[in-house]
Amino acid sequence: SSSSSNSSSSSNSSSSSNSSEPEKIVILGSGWAALSALRKCASPDKSIVVVSPRPRFLYTPLLASSSVGTITLRSACEPLRALVERAAETASSATFVRADAREIDTVRKTVLATTDSHRTRLELSYDKLVIAVGSQPNTFNIPGSKDHALFLKEAEDSAKLHARLLHNLEQAAALLRHGRKGVEDDEDNEMEMEKEIDRLLTVQGKHVGRAIRDGRDSEFV
Repeated sequence: SSSSSNSSSSSNSSSSSNSSEPEKIVILGSGWAALSALRKCASPDKSIVVVSPRPRFLYTPLLASSSVGTITLRSACEPLRALVERAAETASSATFVRADAREIDTVRKTVLATTDSHRTRLELSYDKLVIAVGSQPNTFNIPGSKDHALFLKEAEDSAKLHARLLHNLEQAAALLRHGRKGVEDDEDNEMEMEKEIDRLLTVQGKHVGRAIRDGRDSEFV
């Protein structure tokens, strides 16, 4: 009877030790859904690992403002490590791994990830897995849109659009101030330049050429 009581007590102790271990949660992604999952899962009985190749959380609604210079691009980003460290204050643990998730083994409950620099392979075990990697911009199968359109989803897209705006402004300024080389300055040439400027850039429905002609093109930079 004593041996049976000892075995029962040992089984109880082992089960209690297993139940005391924090639940392992792996979150793939660093966008709105991933951040929401991180905040909701941050509790003392959970150990969280966030996996993403992007080390920042991006406020996508601010990308349009950063592309035209209303705010800086840095203002639209927040370091992901700071958000994870904030979650670690309430969770059992919370860490960020900058890597790409490559494979998911649902039987062994593991995620295979590789780092961006040295392609180091990492195997992360989980009890629960949150897949919040986002999606690619929808081109609606429009021919040429993927190669020529300017999307606005990532920080790099905002920088690319900003550079294109400045390039078009410089072209418009050159046309207004110097005209086309080898073309006589007549009414037809003036109308042609106005059409070219309209094609190059329109900001909030206003003719940018007038602002440039008045010497106020720096307001758009």
